[in-house]
Amino acid sequence: MRIQLREWLLQKPQNNLKTPFAIIVPMEEKKIAIYGGIFLIIILFVLVLIPASKNDNLEKALGSDFMGFNQPSPAPSITELKVEDTVVGAGADQVVSGDVIEIHYVGTLSNGQKIDSSYDRNQPITVELGKGAIMPGIEQGVIGMRVGGKRKIFIPSNLAYGEKGNGPVGPNMPLIFEIELMSHKKASEISVPPPLIRLASPSPVPSPEDSETPSESLTPNP
Repeated sequence: MRIQLREWLLQKPQNNLKTPFAIIVPMEEKKIAIYGGIFLIIILFVLVLIPASKNDNLEKALGSDFMGFNQPSPAPSITELKVEDTVVGAGADQVVSGDVIEIHYVGTLSNGQKIDSSYDRNQPITVELGKGAIMPGIEQGVIGMRVGGKRKIFIPSNLAYGEKGNGPVGPNMPLIFEIELMSHKKASEISVPPPLIRLASPSPVPSPEDSETPSESLTPNP
């Protein structure tokens, strides 16, 4: 009798008794399989099934850096002279052609690459307008400024260096200049030194033999 009872106890859990653990394990395995399948479908949908024409919408939904969709924006196209006042000056008089102006400036290519800056030398330049001493785009762009004002001038290539280019400025390249007007007077009130707007050039340091050659400046090409 004791032997039969012991055999029954040993066989019962194996054949009929289902513990909670025996029920939970298969259910968790099924959930994992289901969730894993859903996740794989989503990944395939994102990587394969979305047409290229909808990448812009995907970028907006998931972020500009998702899967490397974020690309640098192209340089703006500059086809005509435009000005944008970032600070309006408080001076009483506006600049007109023939005035002598003292300005600080930063010059860049349309892609933002800096070519020259008077701030880097801590040396503003003085120039008389209307004499062709600096590029036409700057001469025209500063008209109407007041002392203390800051202006961004978008200069098309035909009002900069045109087809010839100059130093780091290649042929037919538009330029962007940020101008700060320090002072301006009538030509009769001041003796004007020659304008000096150098260009930052990647060329090596000139040899002593080349030191006699005048440096390039932002003057119009002949």
